[in-house]
Amino acid sequence: MKKLISAATSLVMAATMASTAVPFVSGAADASKGLSLGLFAVEGSGEVQTVQYMDDDGNVVKEAQALLVPSTTITAEQISRSDIDEVSVPIGIYLTENTTDSASIMAGVTISSANSVSDITFSITKPASVYRDTITVNGNTTNYLPAFLGKFVTAGSRTLFTASGTWAVSTSTAAEGYAKLGIKDAAYGSVVWIKPSAGYTSYAGDSSDALPFGTVDVVFPKDTPAGDYTISFVDEKSDSKNDEIRSCMIEANGEKYTTANGNLTLGDSITITIEGDAPETTTAPATTTKAPDTTTAAQTTAAQTTAPATTASGSEGGYVPGELDDTFKAFTGGTEGAVIEAEPGSDFTLTVKVDSSNHDVAMLAVGVDDDLLGDGKVTKSGIASEFCEAALEAGVKGYDTYGGYEYVNCMQDSGAPIKLDDASPVIEYTFKVAADATPGEYEIALNRFTFGPNSTDAFEAKIIPATLVIKGEVPDTTTTTEAATTTAAPTTTTAAPTTAATTAATTAATTAPVTTAATTTPAPGTPLYGDANCDLKVNIADVVVLNKALADQYDLTAQGKLNADCCDEKGGAEINSDDSDAIIQSIVSLVTLPCAKGDLK
Repeated sequence: MKKLISAATSLVMAATMASTAVPFVSGAADASKGLSLGLFAVEGSGEVQTVQYMDDDGNVVKEAQALLVPSTTITAEQISRSDIDEVSVPIGIYLTENTTDSASIMAGVTISSANSVSDITFSITKPASVYRDTITVNGNTTNYLPAFLGKFVTAGSRTLFTASGTWAVSTSTAAEGYAKLGIKDAAYGSVVWIKPSAGYTSYAGDSSDALPFGTVDVVFPKDTPAGDYTISFVDEKSDSKNDEIRSCMIEANGEKYTTANGNLTLGDSITITIEGDAPETTTAPATTTKAPDTTTAAQTTAAQTTAPATTASGSEGGYVPGELDDTFKAFTGGTEGAVIEAEPGSDFTLTVKVDSSNHDVAMLAVGVDDDLLGDGKVTKSGIASEFCEAALEAGVKGYDTYGGYEYVNCMQDSGAPIKLDDASPVIEYTFKVAADATPGEYEIALNRFTFGPNSTDAFEAKIIPATLVIKGEVPDTTTTTEAATTTAAPTTTTAAPTTAATTAATTAATTAPVTTAATTTPAPGTPLYGDANCDLKVNIADVVVLNKALADQYDLTAQGKLNADCCDEKGGAEINSDDSDAIIQSIVSLVTLPCAKGDLK
């Protein structure tokens, strides 16, 4: 289950931005590596915060008042507070290594106690996602979850965290268990990380274990009985077809680091003690033991009143505009007064250009509504070009997508900004016009264009609208002689946030898969599920190829489409991000292909 905190979010720079973290020189391969459990030392305890739990479709299924306690001791007073539903203890999973060569890391944990643990759950947030309203880590105050690889970024008065690599997380409740690993009547959680395509030579802190590679919140419902509760690694075979694959494992340079191979050390368990005798209750609060099947109207209202206003569909947690600089202009359609013509049932390209007034540019954040007219008739289908030609020539990293916006990294490896080539597109979006779209003229505009002259400041550009003309006979909608006009209704639809496993996988390594499944050549027309690039192997390279195809940057072969359609398969007729998620989860043995969407963790 995904978790989203109701907190204002703002400018997020791409995870591939030039790093200023402490450098670390890569040397000979480690003879051994280690994973350990420890408290994640965040400041922010004692403050009750609203936590919203969401399903895979972005629907709020549970809302709770949570107390964050980064301590191995929960007092009787804390667990019985009248203003909370639950107490969360953040446990970090830490990597110990001397050489920066890990290609993938996977770890699983569970909980045990002399008491029942049936109501205790795990909540896992992907790094660089909204975590809490406010936490302070290593002197950085943010609402994003940091990790061992990435960097803190200051944008105006806000501090964000951008992570490097691909993360996949999953949890199961005590009722669900995880029979594959022998877990029953207890919660289970797993975190998987895959290195970025360029590898890494530095950490977010001064060592590999300065920050966790994954964070597991142990969630105790209000009035959980006093006693000791132990969090431990689960170290079991996790792939029935490959005895080498274990639930705790690191891969580096083609070598598997496991306890069975004698080159992986797992740290001790960690015990959380709840003091005293918690007040007796006749029934456990329904909102803390099990997420309701549906969201009630009251829950929806509460979520809407606590969440900040959003200005674009798909913006995760909301976007708060900064200071306007009207000397920097962003042209929807490429030029001032642009007119774009399209036939019903056709596609068109929306080009974005700028008049940058010779500003330095280190970063851009650009957005346009997925549902351009708000009626479902003109919808965004992809991105036609990744970023401006000037950025390419400057050797910058490119763009990524967070919360419905495209973040263009214009910072050179040296950390210096660039001058934009105003004659070249900054970005181009492709749209599909429905066959039954109503002909007419519509004013359209970007919903966001933020530019940063450096890694500290951010300003809003002046957005210049364009006119979209849908050809055909304009229906007479009035009984007077006045010309009928149609105004695009502002969209109120919030798209489900792009997951890190889907977004970041487009930059994941193609040479260091977690596992590789090989097979003999299938007969033409027979699918090898997951093998999007048709190389007879299923690994992270297939995720990269598939995500590029979904972004209209790569053409899959007919066999590739058949292979890639592995989640709710339809013979290659319908391929989407669920298929990408399915391949990732199959690589780390969370699902077996083909699978149903409901099987995804």
